[in-house]
This record gives sequence, C-alpha cells and structure tokens, in this order.
Amino acid sequence: MPIKEENKRRSPNDKRSGSRVGEICKRTAVLIGSNEKDSVFFSISGRFETSKDKCVGTSAGTYIVTGGTGAFANATGSGTYEAQRDVCAATGTHMYTGTFSKPNSN
Repeated sequence: MPIKEENKRRSPNDKRSGSRVGEICKRTAVLIGSNEKDSVFFSISGRFETSKDKCVGTSAGTYIVTGGTGAFANATGSGTYEAQRDVCAATGTHMYTGTFSKPNSN
C-alpha cells in the first residue's frame, strides 16, 4: 500500500527553538493509505542529531502503534526506527522494524 507520512510538528509561527542535538524527541506520526481512508497512528521517541552544516538530521529510537482508521482500526505494534532527512535537498528516508497487528485479521 503506498503511504504518505504526516508528522505532527510545531507551527512555523512557534518561536520556541527546535530539538537540541542528542535531545530525546517525542513525536506522533500518521501513515495514510493511498485511498486516504486507511491510516496508522504512531507514537515515536528517539534521539535527534544534526550535521555541522545543519542540512542533514538523523534520528533513531522506538515507536508504538497506537491505533488507526479504516482497515487499520485498533492496530497495535511496536519496534525501532531510523530516519535521515536532508532539508537542503528535500529528501529523506525512514525505516521501521518491528511488529504490526491488525485486530480481527484471522
């Protein structure tokens, strides 16, 4: 299923500083199915690091599946993730490894 990721982030008008290097970051994320009706909700916790030029940010940590909608309603699971984003090149990768269970999928 093709997916798109939506991260819940601060508003661009929020004047607080961003994550500090090595700081534990807690975020929520949503993976949305191509039909835009099926989605999976995640709670993510990990460490954020940034390159000297401030273009590349990496993070690694754990995730917990907290539910979903449509075909993924009441989904559960957990695992680890690794992510890298290059904000200067507008590219990024995310790798999630772990378990994912869809209730009533016998």
